[in-house]
Amino acid sequence: MATDVQSLYEIGKNSPEEHVSLAYLADIPKYDLEKPYAIEFDIPLENESFRSNLEFESSIVSIRDLRLRKEKIRLEEHGFEVVDTASSFEHDYFRSEAPICEMQDVESLLKERFETEQVFCFTQRLSSQQSPCRLHDRKRFWKPIHHTVKNHPLIFCDRATLSEAQIIPCDLVSPDYLGGFSFVKYSEGQQWYWLSNQEVDEAFIFTSWDSHPLYEPPFLQSLFTRLAYLRIQILIYPNAKVWKTKDGY
Repeated sequence: MATDVQSLYEIGKNSPEEHVSLAYLADIPKYDLEKPYAIEFDIPLENESFRSNLEFESSIVSIRDLRLRKEKIRLEEHGFEVVDTASSFEHDYFRSEAPICEMQDVESLLKERFETEQVFCFTQRLSSQQSPCRLHDRKRFWKPIHHTVKNHPLIFCDRATLSEAQIIPCDLVSPDYLGGFSFVKYSEGQQWYWLSNQEVDEAFIFTSWDSHPLYEPPFLQSLFTRLAYLRIQILIYPNAKVWKTKDGY
């Protein structure tokens, strides 16, 4: 475990830099008067234009490569980190017992990393979608499925450069409840990072937005195309102990 805690800026300031275009919630006067929203159920065709008031815009950002400094990144300090894992699966792994094995492998890895006996993995899926910056506060385990990542890598924003004013709450309207999520507005001060050539035995653990896409605005990234990842949501209970009876239960 790293002992010299540095900011992401200090870690990545001399790293190679790329420029890409990302989609953000548009910074427009409309949202001063009405809250962003999206309706998630069927509505009459004549009312389809009212399904959502979400609008997006693209901005060019620079991203720095943390490949040579990945061991300095810590989930506790930076919101994400890279861990080594021996697991790798092909696209058809859902047809076997592999999902159960993968969950167990991930739980074992995280128990060792966080020195705890309580880790709960759930709702794993394949993901190959892009979406605008949409936030949910939960931990995720994310890794490529079958080969080195050459296109569409994950990128991470330094949370120290993201202000509360740039996180815009939105309503998600369903027939049974009113939910919520958040989108990010662009700011010149935001700093972004990535890991070049991510291998199948390299996984990210991170606190992140939910990348299930409600809407897919046009993306201008020349660097990013679609690529399949395995993603698993996780709950980690630091320093937890498992209590057992004398019979082992």
